[in-house]
Amino acid sequence: MPATQAARPPNIVISAEPIADRGELCAEGSGTQRVRTAPIDVIEGHVEFRYAENCGAAFGFARDWPFLIRRVIFVVAALAASIALMTMFVRGRGQALFAYSVPMIVSGALGNLVDRIRYGYVVDFIRF
Repeated sequence: MPATQAARPPNIVISAEPIADRGELCAEGSGTQRVRTAPIDVIEGHVEFRYAENCGAAFGFARDWPFLIRRVIFVVAALAASIALMTMFVRGRGQALFAYSVPMIVSGALGNLVDRIRYGYVVDFIRF
């Protein structure tokens, strides 16, 4: 490999991350995952695991918008971001860190998209 070319991550990263994310979604749809439990402190006072249904965007933004408008905007945004990032990834844009982070960002966006289509909200578990 020439010294001027950035190292690309192995292709396994691209295929493993969406599979792992999809497995998480399948577990969330089961009866045991939907049971509300007490929060679990990871770092007391700073980070906790807590089941939450987020109908809006980050930090609940747009949660009061009509359901159809939220669904259309969030579906279009998730698809557009995923397509744009994957296009940049395939064309070799960015450095090694970008190449490693794109599959994780895209799988998160697609996981949220599946949640929005299936439930109408995104299931969150980490609270800061």
